[in-house]
Amino acid sequence: TVAPGDPLVSDPVDFAVPALADLAVSLWLPGSTQAASIHDLALQTNYVSAAGNYAGANTLPVQRTLASWPFLTEVDVTSAAGTPSAIVALGDSLTDGVRSTSNANRRWTDYLARRLRTETLPGSPPIAVVNRGISANSLLTDYPTALLSGRDALERFDRDVLATAGARWLFVLIGINDIVYSSASSPIPAESLQAGWLQLIARARTRGMQVIGATLLPYEGHPYFTTARDAVRQRANAWIRTSGAWDAVADFDAVLRDPGRPTRLLPAYDGGDHLHPNDLGYEAVAKAIPLGWFGV
Repeated sequence: TVAPGDPLVSDPVDFAVPALADLAVSLWLPGSTQAASIHDLALQTNYVSAAGNYAGANTLPVQRTLASWPFLTEVDVTSAAGTPSAIVALGDSLTDGVRSTSNANRRWTDYLARRLRTETLPGSPPIAVVNRGISANSLLTDYPTALLSGRDALERFDRDVLATAGARWLFVLIGINDIVYSSASSPIPAESLQAGWLQLIARARTRGMQVIGATLLPYEGHPYFTTARDAVRQRANAWIRTSGAWDAVADFDAVLRDPGRPTRLLPAYDGGDHLHPNDLGYEAVAKAIPLGWFGV
């Protein structure tokens, strides 16, 4: 029995998991159970069996599929050197991977994880990339009528960042939803976002983490775009670039914007809704991240 809001950690399982491997985890629910904990946007096909306990079986009779991850939150692994150091990517749908190809692991965090595996020197200590992106999540605002978007980043920070095993770097790409969900004519002030980011930075540094800030992407053409909202985004990006508050800055905006019209995504990187990149866009920002930031 798990009390509301409490986590449950399984006994350890002793078997080898290759780097970058997909891991299948089966859960058996003895009766009808409401999915009180779920990650809505898995971008991964998951399978629901017919009635019966198939948790230990190599195959199962598929009744239907899901595009979400119910119940399971994370899998912790160790290496020969102990718990790997981890980059924790805190964000919204842009980190969750909206508009990337399903079942292909093409979020920007996936591309970064592959780079850390293939482009580092032999013998380098392993570095994990932990994706804490939740589609529709915000930095400052909790939406009680939109629970699938998760608690605001400031509220979920201790659980999703500080409690992550091996957390050494925090990568922050969040704030665009605070802007686009605010008033079209009188949007949230950029100073409010700055205060929220400073809170994340301070709380991460109390645990000795280095903090990387990413600029917010252009989104002209999206239904929520207004010039007033975009002015906030541009002021927020100017602060991210010049404040000196971060240990490093990843200028995702500069990588993905259209040089001829910098308020919109470059068409080659546009996932189709004018806010989220496609696979090429996610790969481009991952390639722009200097691996030297992580000591490799």
